[in-house]
Amino acid sequence: MSTMLNLSVRTPLFPAYGSWTIYFDTAYGLQDIAGDRELGIGSLAQCLGKRYTRGFLLVLGMAILILLGYGAIIAECSTIFWMFGIGTRARSIVYQPSILNVDDPRSGGRVFGINIVLGLL
Repeated sequence: MSTMLNLSVRTPLFPAYGSWTIYFDTAYGLQDIAGDRELGIGSLAQCLGKRYTRGFLLVLGMAILILLGYGAIIAECSTIFWMFGIGTRARSIVYQPSILNVDDPRSGGRVFGINIVLGLL
């Protein structure tokens, strides 16, 4: 069976990219946290608050790396994929929480922008 058709290769990618969506949406939600409170709109960023947002993103980022890595192992990806695909993602997962300032809503937009570039890569 072709690797492309192999469900075991695609299975870890679904939760990886679902987690990634939650990751960048939570970071982006920091921009609107004050307005959301005023309007009575709930968000994950609001629920996590300043205390837990960075830790949540770090744990979610690690889960993304594990799931992508597992999929890459099953698919027998090349060293180039590991270096550039997984390596770039790993570096980003470490970097993004460090630039996230929960007291500055614009920092969530910067993290979101980084994820747009990662999606293009």
